[in-house]
Amino acid sequence: MKKILLPISLILFFLVANSTNYYVSSSGGSDSNNGLTIATAWQTLSKVNGVTLAANDSVLFKRGDTFVGQIIPQRSTISYSSYGTGEKPIISGFQTLSGWSSVGGGVYTAPTTVDNTANVVTVDGVNTAKGRYPNSTFLRFESHTGTTSVTDSQLTGTPNRTGQGIVIKSSRYTLEQRTILSHSTTTLTFSSVSHALQDGYGYFFQNAPELLDSIGEWYTSGGTFYMYFGGVNPTTKVVKVG
Repeated sequence: MKKILLPISLILFFLVANSTNYYVSSSGGSDSNNGLTIATAWQTLSKVNGVTLAANDSVLFKRGDTFVGQIIPQRSTISYSSYGTGEKPIISGFQTLSGWSSVGGGVYTAPTTVDNTANVVTVDGVNTAKGRYPNSTFLRFESHTGTTSVTDSQLTGTPNRTGQGIVIKSSRYTLEQRTILSHSTTTLTFSSVSHALQDGYGYFFQNAPELLDSIGEWYTSGGTFYMYFGGVNPTTKVVKVG
């Protein structure tokens, strides 16, 4: 059988002709659309990541729009670009929070999709710290058992810390985050840390509403974001989590 060699230009034309453009607009799209035209654009990055794209397809984001989340490329031959006029589209890892509800004591909650992966939070563009106790120093434990518990003679059974987070210094260079599985008077038990514990090292507590006592302190749990506002109305602030 005689081989037929096609010119490169014809091959490229064939590939381009068989590709598909998909349009995405956070301001005017809908994930129920087919994404094939500007008028039927998709809306979210979740939709883009959830659709199986073919080789040489293009995903075009509307200029001037901001898209929250991340792009997960399915293959190296997919093109990501823009359409329309104006500023380049922004892909942001930040989610702007809304729908605040008071839980008392100056602490408010809002729903979030970032949840326990949150590690950067801004209030009006300024980074704020995750809440903790003590606020800036460390508590110290006098003894330990294996890699799963510490004993601090300064602790009491009140408040009971079960379910709270503990950040423990497990070596000179490491801090490890764990959830407290049980609290019995002076002893805290948690899942095993990866380094051998040393008596006299430090730790602090996190992940409980009562530990939030400074403006902007926060934590997340089960799709709920907690932040301390004190007497400030949270709707007057722009809070972003990423």
